[in-house]
Amino acid sequence: MRAVEKMLATKRLLSHLSRDFIPVAMFQSFSVEDMVLADLIYSDLVHQEYSNINMFTIDTGRLPDESHHLMEEIRERYGDILKVFYPNTSELEKFDAQFGVRRDYQNRSNDVRLLKPLERALQHHNAWITGSDALNFTIGSDSWISWDEKHQIPRFNPLSRWSKEEIQSYSKHHGLPVHGYLVDAHQRPQPIESGLWWWQPQLASWEINQNIA
Repeated sequence: MRAVEKMLATKRLLSHLSRDFIPVAMFQSFSVEDMVLADLIYSDLVHQEYSNINMFTIDTGRLPDESHHLMEEIRERYGDILKVFYPNTSELEKFDAQFGVRRDYQNRSNDVRLLKPLERALQHHNAWITGSDALNFTIGSDSWISWDEKHQIPRFNPLSRWSKEEIQSYSKHHGLPVHGYLVDAHQRPQPIESGLWWWQPQLASWEINQNIA
């Protein structure tokens, strides 16, 4: 399938989702895949057609400055359409007081910082979509459609049939803002293709892991 055919097929899928799964949540991880997906949805020509798709992201409280800059670029480019979900402050304070830096910190921290905000974000939605490996600890992300058992809604990846080259080409052609770097759990630079992002479970409490290893 040629690139233009894949793009048309993706737009047909988005139109179907917007029409038949009202409302739909779109997770924004600031990966190049999610930026391409956001552009397909929220560019001026198609915004109204996909108005039932609500984009959100999760601020774990540990985002690099560049991620906040990207939030502003998204708002400048598409309007005020990105909703940010945060961990509950009282839950974080209670968690830190109870668990401190114990060895089970990471999994419990993921629950407070990631999964609970995700639950709030997906409430009252009938499907959710993403273009990247976002939250791959929750469900698989390689297929076009999968079932999110935890939240009891379908999850779609409209870009699952796009190659990395096609995604990068679209991003470059449309001048999309992209994240300038990735890091691993030891803050070592990683290639943009790695798909390992700052907020994922592997990184969510890397400082703690370093201290208690």
